[in-house]
This record gives sequence, C-alpha cells and structure tokens, in this order.
Amino acid sequence: EDNAIDTSEIFHTWVIEGPAELAEELPFPKAGLKVIFTPDVKPYKKRKVRILNGAHTCSVLGAYLAGYDIVRDVMNDELFYKYLEDALNNEIIPAITSEELTHDDLKSFADAVFDRFKNPFIDHKLLDISLNSTSKFEARVLHTIQEYYAQKKELPKILTFSFAAYLAFYRGTEIREGALIGHRGDDEYSIKDSSSVLEFYKDAWTGVDVTDKSAVAEVVKKACGNTEFWLGSNLNTELGNFPEVVTEHLYNILNNGVVSEIKKVLA
Repeated sequence: EDNAIDTSEIFHTWVIEGPAELAEELPFPKAGLKVIFTPDVKPYKKRKVRILNGAHTCSVLGAYLAGYDIVRDVMNDELFYKYLEDALNNEIIPAITSEELTHDDLKSFADAVFDRFKNPFIDHKLLDISLNSTSKFEARVLHTIQEYYAQKKELPKILTFSFAAYLAFYRGTEIREGALIGHRGDDEYSIKDSSSVLEFYKDAWTGVDVTDKSAVAEVVKKACGNTEFWLGSNLNTELGNFPEVVTEHLYNILNNGVVSEIKKVLA
C-alpha cells in the first residue's frame, strides 16, 4: 500500500529546460508522463499563457456577469463554448503560430485545455480566476491582440470584446475591505486587484451614467490610456479603432447584457 499516494487531474504537462541527455537521466516519458525536455522553455510558456490562461481571462469576467460561477458550467453553455472555441481557433492560435509553435501543436494543446475546463470533479470558481485581472489581461490577452493586429491590420473581434467585458466587470464606485464592490443584478461581488487599479476604476466609474455613450467612452479612454496597466502601451493610439469598438461593446453590455452582445459578436 502506498500511503503517500495523491490524486491529480489527468491533464498535466511538465516542461524542463536543459540538454537532451536529461531525458536519459530522468526518463519520465517512458513512464507515460507528459514531460518535455527542451533547450528553450519560452515557446511552451507562451503556449500555456496565451491558450490556457488566455482562454480563462478572455471569458470568465463576461461569463460571471452573465450569471455563471464555475468554469464547468460555462463550458456546458453552447454560446460560451462557441465563444471560447472561436477565440482559440480564429484569433489566439493564428496570432501565435510560428516555427516553434506549429498550428497542429497549438490545436492539440487547445483541445486538451477544453477537456480540462470540463473536468466534472473540480469546481473552479470564476471569481477566484478574476483575481488581479488587470495584469492577467496584459500578459495573457493583450499581447495576443497586439500580435493579431500587427499581422492582419484588424482587431480580433472576440478578444476585443473581452476587454469591454473586463471593464464592465471592474465597474464599481466603492472600495470595502480592500476590494472594489461590483454588482451582478442585486448581488454584490468583490473585485480584487492592486490598490492602484481599484482606486483607478473607482474614480473612473464614479458618477458615470451608463445610458450616456459619451460617458462610457470616457471610461474606455481613461482605461486604454493608462500606460502603467499596459506596460507602456497606449491602447487609444496603437490599435486602430480599438477604443471605439470597445466603447460600443461596453455600452451594449451595460445596457443590454453580456449574452446579447456575445451573440452579436459571434454572428
């Protein structure tokens, strides 16, 4: 009997940077484990951050506002499933495909991620994933938007929408016990991020009439122009009509709901 046995997800990958002979000293693959030895770990990190983490960050904030609480339930919704499927296949994978990261490899990884998200034994809470979404969006989604735009000279429509969903999720005018307080219907939720981020959005949203599109546009302009959030990038000027498209999405989310706007994005 193995008293040290533990349980884990079926999904696993361990990438080790080092010389090829390490595979002989540590023959994990021969034991059936998904362990990869490589001279450069960077492409694998990019694959994981942009696909697995990026899929979370581009979907969970909108999904939470739509009424969902855990990842599995989001995956069981046909609309959100298509949203993620299209985001990965039409925007994320094309933007990051390269010699090191082939389309087939990325597609295989994305398929495994979908299976992981549907895990029936884990209740992965959307609010837990939402922690520090500003820095997460910059690292996981914004770079993909920038690469897609640089390649195609057009915006990825789903990932651009996800920035509007991020702004809608961060709508709050009160900070309580270290969290900005957002509202989903009649219920409150805690937005947890750095104090500077919370103060910024508290100030940006205070007094805003969400039925006034020009007022909503001003929030977008402030957020896009905060170069500290986006590692020096000014999203008002560097991505074409990004602020205008985000404003349209954000205005519609606030006045008609997330689901209605996603249907239009996917149409």
